Amino acid sequence: MLRDVSFEAAEGEVVALLGPSGCGKTTLLRIIAGLETAEQGRITLNGQDLTNVPVYRRGFGMVFQDYALFPHKTAAENIAFGLRMARWPAVRQQERVAHLLEMVGLSGMGERAVYDLSGGEQQRVALARALAPAPRLLLLDEPLGALDRALRERLMDELRSILQQALAEVEGQEKVTTIYVTHDQEEAFAVAGRIMVMNQGRIEQSGTPLELYRSPETPFVARFLGMDNLLPGTVVGRRPCLVETAIGRVEVDGNCEYEAGSEGVVLIRPEAAEIVAAGQEGKNELTAVVQDISFRGRYQIVQIAVTKNDQITPLKLSFDIEQPLPEPGGQVKLSLLPEECRFYDGS
Repeated sequence: MLRDVSFEAAEGEVVALLGPSGCGKTTLLRIIAGLETAEQGRITLNGQDLTNVPVYRRGFGMVFQDYALFPHKTAAENIAFGLRMARWPAVRQQERVAHLLEMVGLSGMGERAVYDLSGGEQQRVALARALAPAPRLLLLDEPLGALDRALRERLMDELRSILQQALAEVEGQEKVTTIYVTHDQEEAFAVAGRIMVMNQGRIEQSGTPLELYRSPETPFVARFLGMDNLLPGTVVGRRPCLVETAIGRVEVDGNCEYEAGSEGVVLIRPEAAEIVAAGQEGKNELTAVVQDISFRGRYQIVQIAVTKNDQITPLKLSFDIEQPLPEPGGQVKLSLLPEECRFYDGS
């Protein structure tokens, strides 16, 4: 069930609806498409009320996870389908199909049967077919969800540039506006200019990828974006803002607007920690045991355990690949940068 969902998308903007299964993102997309009916509210496009307009008259393009291509048609015939329904002249159809095949990296493959194409190639055909009739709005529902991880990584890097140039040849329309549904935050960050994180039928936070990553407004958003270090805490000081947690007293970013005794959650961002060299001091110092190190190319993810008052608290931190660290089982002295820590009021 959706609750008080309201947003606008500008011409040419790519907006991602991001959230876990069951959060309402696909329901919202289907209501926009006209495949489901909202109990209340309106859907407008350039001032036109589309709330009661049937699907086939909305002029939207749609791409779903299973692609829904016509198996008995070639790639070019699939792309041309909407153009034939719109009665485009044959010559313009051929030109448009050739242009889109080139745009999605399938030049020379128009005569290939759909069943002879790989999953990634089928996804490109489905995208080209949706773009072909110059839709007023493009709706994508987990379009990369059926692909393996390596292929998804490659295609999502290309998808945004494809969307931005898709309607350059159509008179009066320079860019296509896109609503993109996904549960994968890396995919949303790579493709969208603005992301709306959804939770239990409502929009929890909206912003650019950088805004969301740097300033998650709720513990849910932080956790969904992969920030696992969320510790219950109680405010014990205001200038600076000090919060008592299971790992000790943590100074967090900014001066508290909360009274001493306020309870909530402290976020420690993965990049918050610095190694404290022998003889040096730092804020939010703690001593931890390295439990595991996982290499991720240019950086490394380090699992540590902090023991205080006989309570063990795990934290997941990231360091540059060049940062020397003890082997698992060894101790490390760390400082947590206050600007990379945040307090969320629990009231």
